[in-house]
Amino acid sequence: MEEWAEIANIWEQYKEQTLGRVAVLERTVIALREGTLTAELYQQAQGEAHTLAGSVGSLGFSEGTRLAHEIESIFRGNASIDQAHIVRLAAMVASLRTELERPVSAPQEAAPRSQGLPVLLIIDREAEPAHSLELAAAAEGMHVIHATDLLAASIMHEEVKPCMVLLDLACAERVEDSLFLLEAWSHSIPPVPVLVLSTQDILAHRLEVARLGGCGFLLKPVSPQHILAMVRLALQPLPDATSVVLAVSDVPHVQATLQALLEPYGVQLTIFSDPQAFWDTLLVTAPELLIFDTAMAACDAVTLCQALRQDDRWRTIPVLMLSATLDTATLQRFAAVGADASLATPIAGPALIAQVSYSLKRTRGIRRTAAYDTLLGVATQGHARQMINTLLYLARRHHQYLTLAVVALDQRQGLSAYERAAACDAVLRRLVALCVQTFRSEDVIARWQGDELVVGLYSMPRDIGVHRLADVLDTMRQTTFTSVSGVPFTATFSAGVAAYPIDGDDLHALYTAAAQMCHRAQEAGGNCILPVGWRPAHEAISQNYDVVLVEDDVALTEVLRRALETRGHSVYCLHDGREALDALGGRQPTLRAQLVLLDVSLPHLDGLTLLKRLGQDGVLRKTRVIILTFHAAETEVLEALESGAFDHVAKPFSLPVLMQRIRRALMA
Repeated sequence: MEEWAEIANIWEQYKEQTLGRVAVLERTVIALREGTLTAELYQQAQGEAHTLAGSVGSLGFSEGTRLAHEIESIFRGNASIDQAHIVRLAAMVASLRTELERPVSAPQEAAPRSQGLPVLLIIDREAEPAHSLELAAAAEGMHVIHATDLLAASIMHEEVKPCMVLLDLACAERVEDSLFLLEAWSHSIPPVPVLVLSTQDILAHRLEVARLGGCGFLLKPVSPQHILAMVRLALQPLPDATSVVLAVSDVPHVQATLQALLEPYGVQLTIFSDPQAFWDTLLVTAPELLIFDTAMAACDAVTLCQALRQDDRWRTIPVLMLSATLDTATLQRFAAVGADASLATPIAGPALIAQVSYSLKRTRGIRRTAAYDTLLGVATQGHARQMINTLLYLARRHHQYLTLAVVALDQRQGLSAYERAAACDAVLRRLVALCVQTFRSEDVIARWQGDELVVGLYSMPRDIGVHRLADVLDTMRQTTFTSVSGVPFTATFSAGVAAYPIDGDDLHALYTAAAQMCHRAQEAGGNCILPVGWRPAHEAISQNYDVVLVEDDVALTEVLRRALETRGHSVYCLHDGREALDALGGRQPTLRAQLVLLDVSLPHLDGLTLLKRLGQDGVLRKTRVIILTFHAAETEVLEALESGAFDHVAKPFSLPVLMQRIRRALMA
C-alpha cells in the first residue's frame, strides 16, 4: 500500500500535465468536426496519444493505456479520418478524460453496480418510441434517457454509464457510423450490451450487427414490452442451477470415475447400466448432457446415439462419447451418428470437467434463449413439444386423458400497425397470466407461433378443458386494455380443443384437430371455444342439440346462450311452454336434446307441468332437465326432483356455478 501511496503522490505532481495532453486530443477532435485540422495539430495529437499510452498504465490507469493505444492507432492508420472515426475518437477521448480524473488506487475487484435504477440509453431520431419505452420501463424499475444523435449519445454514455443501449441504425446519416459506435461499446471494458432497432430487414445489416457484438436486432415498429423482454434477456445471467447429466455405462471403474469427478461440481449425475431404463428416464426428464461409454457390453453406444438422433425430441442435446481409442475411423463413426464430442479412457479429470462445463454452458445458453418466450415467460414451440410428448407418454402409460387446446387472438380493428403490435403483446401477456391462474402447475402453456398459444392439460377430459378455457375467456372479456395512443379496447380469443385418445394418438394429430376447430371458431365470429366434433346449429343432425333453453326472459336467454356457445355447445332457444312441449314431446319430437334448461314461469304452460308431460312422453329417459326458478321453496324443489328433474337452480344464480352444473348433467 505504501507503494501505491507514493504513486498517488507522483500522479498529483504530473496530473495537470497529463490532462493537458488529453486537452490536445480534445482540440483535435473539435478541429476534425469543423474541418479546420492542421498538419501541426495532427502530428502533436499523434505524439500525445503515444506518450499517454506509454505512461498512464504505470500510474494505475490500465484502461487509460488501452484507450490511448486505440486513439494512436486511428491517427496512425488513417491519412484522412472520416466521420465514423471522428465519432469513435470523440467517445474514446471523453472516456480517457473520465478515466484519468478518477483517484489513483491500488488494483481491486470491480465496484458493484450502482444501487440506483438501471439506465437504458435509446438513440432514436423519433421521440414517440422513446416516450412509450420510458413509460413501460418505469413500471419495471428502469430509467430511460433519450439521445437523437450519436454525439449526444456518446456524451450521455460517459456521464451515466447505461446498463444497455438501444440503437436505431437510422440515427446517423450513414449506417456505418452507427455500426462503429456499436462495435466500440460492445468491446469496451466492461462491455455494454447494444440492441439494434431498424425499419429495414436487411440481411447484411443483421450479419454485421451480430459480427460486431450486438445482442439483438429488432424490426420497427416494435412494442415497448417486446423491447423490455429483450433487455431482460440480455441482462439476465445464466441460472446457477444443478446440472442434470445422464450417463450409460456398465463398466464399474468408469461409473466410479464419473461420479468422483462430476458430483463435487454440483452435477446431478444418473448412471444407467440398462439402456432401456435410460431411455424411459430420458422421456420424463430434461437432461443437459448425455454420456455414452463405448465399452458397454449391454448395448452398442454408437447405435444408441444414432437412435437418439433419429428422434426429433433429442436432436440437439449434447452427447459425449467415451472410448479407449480415438483414431480417425472411430471419430468418423462418432461424427456420423451425431456425437458432439469424445474423450479417451481412462478418463483424464481436467479434460472431462472442461468438456462437460462447455457442453452444459452451451445447453443452458440455448435453452435460455430458445426454450422460453422472453415476452410471455412461457415455453416456446420446440420446448413445449418435448413437454407435451412427455405428458402423452404418461397418458398412454397410465390410461389418462390429455387435452390439447390451440388458442388464437381474435382480430382487432381500428388500431395503427404500431398500436396493433403493442396491443397484441399486452393482450397475450394478460391471456397467459389468466391461463397460469386457471390451470395447474403441471399443465403446459406455450407460445406456438405468432399470437397462437397451445395449452396441454394432463389427465383432464376435453369438456373440462373447454369449460376452463371458457372461464378464461369470460374474464378476458371483462378486461379493458389501453392502446399506445390512449384508446381503450377489449379483446377476445378463439380456441379449438382436442383430447387423447379420442381425437388423436400423437401430438401432430391432436394439434391438427384442435387448430382446425380454432379456425372454425374464428370463421364463426370468434369469441368462443369449440371442441372437436362441434357442429353449428344449422348443421345439427335430426335437430339434435346439446342444450335446449326454455326461458321467456330474452336478456337472460341471450346471456345463457352466449355462455353455452362459448363452451362449444349447440343451443336451441324457446320462449313458450306450449311451444316447447310441441317441439320436445309427443311420439315424434322435432327437437332432441341432451339437456333442457327449463324455467318454471313460462307463458301458456308452466315449467313444472311441462316437466311432467315430458316424463309421461318418455323424453326424460334420454334427456336431463335442470329447473330454473325464482322460487326455491323446499316443496317446489322436491316436486321438481320427484317429477324427473336432474337438478334445481334458484335465480339469481352464479353463471360459473350453473355452467359447472350443466357440465355435470351432460357428463352424467
